[in-house]
Amino acid sequence: MSPSETVRRASPADAEAVAKLLHDFQKEYDEPTPGVPVLAQRYEKLLRSGEMIVLLVEDGPDGFAQLRFRPTVYSDGLDAYLEELYVVPSRRGQGLG
Repeated sequence: MSPSETVRRASPADAEAVAKLLHDFQKEYDEPTPGVPVLAQRYEKLLRSGEMIVLLVEDGPDGFAQLRFRPTVYSDGLDAYLEELYVVPSRRGQGLG
């Protein structure tokens, strides 16, 4: 990723933008989706509660990484699990992922 690209942590206010990205991801691969409004409501709740972290790339946003944290047997801490990773088709191959 070049220095001009930005990555930031999504807030509950970003729920609709994240929902749109996940919806587009699901549609691209012919997977079911409950639609942007339902996904946005779910993202808002999960982001607000801290149950997940979503990282957004660029101002579009042009992609996202969705992380969950789970207990592990290897330590007293949590493991990060990369649950989703998506970059919009027009920005693929540019190092955003």
